[in-house]
Amino acid sequence: MNSPTQTRPCRLRRRVCRTRGRFYNQTLQASGGSGTFHWMILSGNLPPGMRLDTSTGQIHGKAAVKGTWNFVIGIQDVTNMSAVASRNFTIDVKLYLGF
Repeated sequence: MNSPTQTRPCRLRRRVCRTRGRFYNQTLQASGGSGTFHWMILSGNLPPGMRLDTSTGQIHGKAAVKGTWNFVIGIQDVTNMSAVASRNFTIDVKLYLGF
């Protein structure tokens, strides 16, 4: 079975703190598997205003709502094997208090 063996964030920790309304852009990386990957949210949600690009693993956008958002990112390789590698993440969205 050639399923992805590991999701590895590129400068993205498991817990990230972002400010509401500020643009966020990070790309996840994976190792193992065959060919290109399909990225997906297996459970939970990204903050409103942010999205996951399923072909590149890029998480980007401007969080529109304050709160804590827990989600699990999964990947599947080009062979579409049933095994999916996954990892838990949290994004904390804070209010911007600057002037």
